[in-house]
Amino acid sequence: MRSERWLVATLAAAALGLFGCNLGGQTGTEATPPATRNEQPGGERSADDHALGAQCDSESSLVDADDAEALGFSAEDVLAIAKGAHEASLAWRDPASFEAFGATGTFGPEEKDSRITLTITHTDGEVRLVQFTPKQQPDAGDNGTTDITMDSVCPPARLEIDVWVRLETRGGALDESFMAVLAASGPFVATLNHSLAREDIDGSFAVELSDAPPGEKITVGPVDVQASFYAGGMAGTLFSFIELQSEQVSSRSAFEYAHWPADDPCVQSLLTPAGVGGLPVSVEASFDGVTAAAVLTELETLSGVPVTWSDSSETQASLAVSAPAGTACLLTGDASPAPDGAALLRIPVDIVLETEDGRVDAALAGTVDVASTAQSDPVTLSMAATQLCDSDDAAAECGWPDVDADGYDALRVDLSLETTEPASASTISGTLTLAGITVSDCTDEPVPVPDDDVGGASPGCAGEQQTEIESGAIGAP
Repeated sequence: MRSERWLVATLAAAALGLFGCNLGGQTGTEATPPATRNEQPGGERSADDHALGAQCDSESSLVDADDAEALGFSAEDVLAIAKGAHEASLAWRDPASFEAFGATGTFGPEEKDSRITLTITHTDGEVRLVQFTPKQQPDAGDNGTTDITMDSVCPPARLEIDVWVRLETRGGALDESFMAVLAASGPFVATLNHSLAREDIDGSFAVELSDAPPGEKITVGPVDVQASFYAGGMAGTLFSFIELQSEQVSSRSAFEYAHWPADDPCVQSLLTPAGVGGLPVSVEASFDGVTAAAVLTELETLSGVPVTWSDSSETQASLAVSAPAGTACLLTGDASPAPDGAALLRIPVDIVLETEDGRVDAALAGTVDVASTAQSDPVTLSMAATQLCDSDDAAAECGWPDVDADGYDALRVDLSLETTEPASASTISGTLTLAGITVSDCTDEPVPVPDDDVGGASPGCAGEQQTEIESGAIGAP
């Protein structure tokens, strides 16, 4: 192995943001704030709706709380998940300060670990079915109309329910009551988006700005509450948009004050950017008739799995899968990689893979995705793991002890498997690959320049390059 060191991480398959609103970084990141809906008291639009407002029309109609005809689930199904009191651990940003556009900010009075309670009440609040369609614009060619966007970019149809919300934090920073809207595009998760004007907050929460650069106006917006409710509990975040206005520039950045639950292997937030995305649920919780615990039992030990190497030699492998966190992650909507944002379970797992011929004895961190029966019958399980190794003995670190890693800066292992339930050695299939990585120091070499004549690039710095060392097809030939 070469002597230089570089960033090493163990990767799991990633998902998109937790609530469909991608909060920006602390400074200078453009983001779109949730916009208050004027036609209903206390109602909000999600950030996705705001961003797509120029592309999609919406149509809203009143429906009964028990009406499941349009979407296959009713407001009563949503309220069964969301109504009542929900309590969770709350992690405030530590330290309780930030820098944005040259100004310094502090907030409080709560710090570090706390608790949050959200209580949802519904009596006679409206229930609406909201459907989205692409906007039309005149077509100059035939004086007709044409879609300016495709159906796929519009939000899915959803139910919206007017509810009363009570929000409390243990230290008294927030002690609020307000009308809001629960939204659900599927039967598993209900979301709430609400903006609290800072001057109207009944609790003791406060933000102070200082040291703003001369000639620039920096303001902190309302405290935005984003929460998701589901059978396994609730998760959410508290944040504000910080805005800069000057004669030369106008910009906006999102700053997160806190998120809940505090210790969550699924969470992807400004405080804890690691994670696989989604909403944390117990492995014992039932999802469309399937539990993560049952899936893990099937995958706990699999032996006799056929492997055919790229050199045509054959062996068998054993797999052992466990979930040390004891938590699965429910992904829906934009967070879900499934078609049309269908719900799925993603389980953070540890995977031990060993081949009988001794080539591989690897311990990997990865994920198992469980598709719902609505997507696949029988249920499909997808497993993925990636590991990078750059120690002085990277081959052993990656679990390929006999591989010659000389000349590489690092090694990379990729595992991709799929099986149907019930999982067995005869149903599992996929690939296992080991690649060597070389990294050129582009600070001392020119960057390749595109050559339009040949569609390639002129000689220059190669950057990072991967070379396959060994690979195997897993499953019966």
